Amino acid sequence: MARRAKPWYRADRRCWFVTVSGKRHNLGPNKKQAFARFYELMGQPKPRRSVATKSLAELIDVFLEWTKKHRSPAVILLALY
Repeated sequence: MARRAKPWYRADRRCWFVTVSGKRHNLGPNKKQAFARFYELMGQPKPRRSVATKSLAELIDVFLEWTKKHRSPAVILLALY
């Protein structure tokens, strides 16, 4: 289970940091302002990723092109059977 995001203090940089959605944010040196910025970050809606819609035939073609480029001919023959 993933951990909840919470600010931590880095003594070597004398700043507060937090990691939200895999991205590290510098919250500044002041603890009170850092926590205010943290709550602001956590209150923002999470960005949605858009997924390209492709047909099954297009996906298979993309896979086969990638396979031809990145795999040896012997592996390609095994994949076709």
